[in-house]
Amino acid sequence: MNQDPERRRTRRLKVPGRISSRVEAMVAIRLIDLSATGARLEHANMLRPGYLCVLEFPQNLAALVLTARVVRTVEVRGAEQDAVPLTHRYESGVVFTGLSPEQQIALEVILERLAAPRATCRGRNSKPLPRPDCNA
Repeated sequence: MNQDPERRRTRRLKVPGRISSRVEAMVAIRLIDLSATGARLEHANMLRPGYLCVLEFPQNLAALVLTARVVRTVEVRGAEQDAVPLTHRYESGVVFTGLSPEQQIALEVILERLAAPRATCRGRNSKPLPRPDCNA
């Protein structure tokens, strides 16, 4: 018999039977490409087709959060980094769902910024466009 005193602050109850739930987790992704209807993402965790996710764009690009549904995922060869074994990498295609008119407009602004002639981070152009990958 266990003589350890209860360390929990509140009482925990056993759940009878099987009750299904879900957990949402943060997954770091790299945005590979983007369109008005969806995107292609690279990530380390498997995302199954049909999975609903929330894509949060970085603040320096646009304050935009979109809901998307995974339509396909493929495993791609991982990269060896500093003698670390190959890692699993995946690419997923997602389609945006339930976009509001405001979200559609914000997404079009992002697409216009990405399609604009690329300004350099060193300011070679007379009026450089702010770029999300610039550290300046």
